[in-house]
Amino acid sequence: MLIRTLAQWFFLLAVATLLAHGGIALAAEVDATRDDTATGHDWPMYRYDTHRSASTPHQLDHPLHLHWVRHLPTPRRAWPWQQDDFEKLAFDASYQPVVAGGLMFVGSMTDDSLTAYDLDSGQVRWQYGTDGPVRLAPVVWRGRVYIGSDDGCLHCVDAATGQRIWRFRAAPNHRMVLGNGRVISLWPVRGGPVIADGTLYFAAGIWPNEGVFLYAIDAETAEVRWVNSGSSSDLVEDSKSYFSFGGVSPQGHLVVAGDRLIVPGGRTVPAVFDRHTGAKLYFHVAGRATGKAAGGHQVFSHGDWFFNTRDRYVTDMYHVADGAQYGSVHVDLVDERAFLGVEPTQGRIHAYDAKLTPTDQHREPQVTDASGGRPIPDSPRDAMSRSTTIRGRLVRGAIRADYDLQSLWTSDLEGIERLHVQAGSMLYGSGAGGQIFALELDDIRQRPELRWTHRVEGTVFTMIAARDRLVVVTEEGGVYCFGPQAREATVHQWRPEPMESTRDRWTDRAEWILEQTDVRGGFGLVFGAGSGRLLAELLAQSDMHWTVFEPDPAKVAELRQRYTQAGLYGSRVAVHEGDATSHRLPPYIASLIVAERPESVGDVASPDFAQALFHPLRPYDGIAMLVLEDAHQQAFAAAVERVDLENAELAYDSAAVLLRRPGPLPDSGTWTHQYADAANSAYSDDDRVKAPLGIAWFGTESNQKTLPRHMHGPIPQVVEGRLILLGPNHVSARCVYTGVELWATELPQVGANFTSWEHEEEMALGDRTVYFPNHPGANFIGAPLVSAADSIYVIHDDRCLRLDAATGQKLAEFEMPSQEQLRQQIRDPLTERLLQSYAARLQEGQQLRWGNIRYEGDYLIVAAYPHMFDDRQPGREKNWNATSSEFLVVMDRYTGQIRWVQQARYGFRHNAIAAGAGKVFVIDHLSEEILRILDRRGIEPDAKPEIVAMDLATGKMLWTYRDDVFGTSLSYSAKHDALAQSGHPGRRAALPDEPRDRLVVLQGATGEKLWADAVTQRRAPLGMHDALGHIVGSSGEGAADLLTGQPLTQYHPMTGQQIPWNWVGAIRCGTQNFSRHLALFRSGAAAFAELDGWPTTANVPGVRPGCTNSLVVADGMFHVPDYSRTCSCSYQHQTSFGLVHMPEVEMWTYNSMPDPEA
Repeated sequence: MLIRTLAQWFFLLAVATLLAHGGIALAAEVDATRDDTATGHDWPMYRYDTHRSASTPHQLDHPLHLHWVRHLPTPRRAWPWQQDDFEKLAFDASYQPVVAGGLMFVGSMTDDSLTAYDLDSGQVRWQYGTDGPVRLAPVVWRGRVYIGSDDGCLHCVDAATGQRIWRFRAAPNHRMVLGNGRVISLWPVRGGPVIADGTLYFAAGIWPNEGVFLYAIDAETAEVRWVNSGSSSDLVEDSKSYFSFGGVSPQGHLVVAGDRLIVPGGRTVPAVFDRHTGAKLYFHVAGRATGKAAGGHQVFSHGDWFFNTRDRYVTDMYHVADGAQYGSVHVDLVDERAFLGVEPTQGRIHAYDAKLTPTDQHREPQVTDASGGRPIPDSPRDAMSRSTTIRGRLVRGAIRADYDLQSLWTSDLEGIERLHVQAGSMLYGSGAGGQIFALELDDIRQRPELRWTHRVEGTVFTMIAARDRLVVVTEEGGVYCFGPQAREATVHQWRPEPMESTRDRWTDRAEWILEQTDVRGGFGLVFGAGSGRLLAELLAQSDMHWTVFEPDPAKVAELRQRYTQAGLYGSRVAVHEGDATSHRLPPYIASLIVAERPESVGDVASPDFAQALFHPLRPYDGIAMLVLEDAHQQAFAAAVERVDLENAELAYDSAAVLLRRPGPLPDSGTWTHQYADAANSAYSDDDRVKAPLGIAWFGTESNQKTLPRHMHGPIPQVVEGRLILLGPNHVSARCVYTGVELWATELPQVGANFTSWEHEEEMALGDRTVYFPNHPGANFIGAPLVSAADSIYVIHDDRCLRLDAATGQKLAEFEMPSQEQLRQQIRDPLTERLLQSYAARLQEGQQLRWGNIRYEGDYLIVAAYPHMFDDRQPGREKNWNATSSEFLVVMDRYTGQIRWVQQARYGFRHNAIAAGAGKVFVIDHLSEEILRILDRRGIEPDAKPEIVAMDLATGKMLWTYRDDVFGTSLSYSAKHDALAQSGHPGRRAALPDEPRDRLVVLQGATGEKLWADAVTQRRAPLGMHDALGHIVGSSGEGAADLLTGQPLTQYHPMTGQQIPWNWVGAIRCGTQNFSRHLALFRSGAAAFAELDGWPTTANVPGVRPGCTNSLVVADGMFHVPDYSRTCSCSYQHQTSFGLVHMPEVEMWTYNSMPDPEA
């Protein structure tokens, strides 16, 4: 059943259109450029023209001489570099200039500006500021310059003066998000503008679940001609050939190809739309159509073909009519006669005939229509099955047999890596070490000849040719301009001007604020800059990033110029025009909010003002400080009282009032262990996170310190506002509300059980095709770390480290005594004293001391001396090493002092240790495979396996259960005192002997059997849902009452009959995690099922979790840390982000019900 609410979209469209009409302002045309198309001498848009061909008929005179150099601030790209991204998102890795009318126009992702430079001298002519980074190239048309910004607007300015003509708000409202380390619009303009036939095309928004807006507007008046705002939530066949909700994420420069508009998808292949109506024609993101690693921000076209460059090594060619993929070609640019490009690893230039000849096997394109080109599955159940709709020509590479791509020639040139520009008969390319090559191509069918070389400092990023100049831009931000006449080169250095140091009352005030809050890093907000002195001092005395909201446009311009000159704009401070309530800020991002003159940005007596201040405050002691006189303090306090802010605290100073958000969010939860808690409940009791959900932050850190996805590292843990991650060589903490790394402690090879050093080394050497093996990992050996509010405990070098949770510094180091010493501390043995367990009799290989840890209250619970059955690394495929241990050791978690010890008769399986309500539960048993090994060696156990309950504080045995002991997993609900015994087959790379179809539930206090289920397959971890009182399984497994086993049912919406309660999902290579309102899992993309009422499933479009389920609900947030390192699949995003409950957000969900007629 598909459910969609359309009313809100129509409303947003109406608002967007109204804003467009209301914001129109016309100015007189100037003499820069008046034609609709590029003149022979200009380079008015990205890659010269609407096709992005990078070919101009304008010939440059040679030899060329360096005229000037301008060093711009070091570029700050949106997406951190990630090796597995293949540079698909490098659209703003450096600057992308255009040229018209003797001016060079450069947008800046560092200081949020558009700057015009004199092309002859490199001098600045004018600068125009926006409210967000400008990440894509401008377009110049008829004396106007158009730029898109992360502020959610398309700006039109006069090319001669830099004065604004109009600003079109593409975003449906003023909602903001912490995106890529900046406070920006939730709908940044990252679909770069292109103009054809007087129509300006561009796209805003990159998160399909939040809406993507593709626009066609009148380039002169900004009147909307059409807008596509609905395709982003289509049900599409994803990279794995499963169906999930989510359309294209526009990231790159749009391309006009005849009647088609091609929208680059960044990490995915482009989507193609009808240029005249905006209807989506196709979006072939399925792996069978394009391959798992296809996509990239750069797209260009010629005739019937378009090209998509995934990195500097690979370009894929597609047929425009239906998106059928021809395959990989060496093409960097195109003209009417040839496709030209470099095979960089060989230093070989290729030329292909631009006119492909159909072969005798040619099939006509599968013409698509506005429905999207492929049938939607008949039902969500069909969508969950892996039955692709990709067939015929659309199968990857199928049309190679349909067309003959003729090679004209190849030419080897040592060092060349890429072609950037064709200007007349000249080709311009680059190579390593800043090399520039100019080759003359008199005859397209003859090899070119090298005519000129030069070298610049840095790595060449792009080139343009215009008005007798060759402009070269480096990745480091250098701009080099070459011309035909020899002259002394001018160098314009970028030298930040240090801020003046002044000591006054604001110096003392800033010191006091920072001392009171103990905040030195993270994000801060300033409402009302006032004199600017408080802001200046906070910048000088902290490492925080400050976002300023100031209603005075002149003050905004002044502050932008001041901090741009100081080299701080963008990296440390950004200034927006507005007041405290003009923008919808994301929740919880600000550790500190200050206002030097709060009355200038709102009515301090207004409840709306108080709410606007409190909403973005971070939990765990975020604080807002307002400089107010006594009368205004009282008025503000009354406003706070009226609005009833959650847990708000007010304090007063002689000249200021402090508004604080102490402690955690009310009704939020934690996730401190591999399966949520020491009870293995796989359940967070967080009551705040529920559907619908909206993006709060994204893209702050890269995935370089995470583990590879296939090897099942530990699930991330969340406590006290920190998300704790284990990496190959690090343990690190990130802020759950911003994604910012708080600390990283280097611990060499701490993640050795969850990675492959051989594969890691291959990746480090630049091999992008490394495929890590699938291994069980932490699903079976457990996690080597647990997280408490005050301490992080991690096993490293066969000892346990206690780290400070706030800093990552080592507080203590615990050693494990010898086995003999442990035996001597057993005061109340489970049976007679043993020399060794049955499992220990099979011991081979290295003897480790620390196996698995968890904590409950003040106790650290340790599985000690893990069993090693051979010399292989623990956590590997079909490997039972370190899945069980010899001893259970309970320590004081602060001092490491041992409280009590027990020894296993068989072995304590790590997943079958659970604690809660003052008790510890264990299964003393081994898996079927280990029992078979014992049998082959003639070892016959003389005692029955058992489940044992012990007092957590003393180790005293409370009860044993021996009737039906089979499990390898225990889960406990303290609230309902129910203990579930099951297997742990998992989803991918599971151990083959795990029990799959049995479940026994005992009463935790007595060990009495409550119920058993010997039919339904239950895959641990089971969700011990305290709020519902149910035990919840994986997709298709339903739920049952915790105490009775009665299956949960729901009514059929068409028949009214009771049917089994269930939730559905597609590919689920990981396990499932649960919270009060949601089940979290993978269903093609990341997904969740609502557990309230009908369990409907929704996607978090465009991102996959790790094979370890990295989706966790805690601290009032839905956390999606990027656990997909080493994955090259073409999902729209490969990044970390956080979601919060937002009732106003529209979401699609689905479910599957039995056919009533069947």
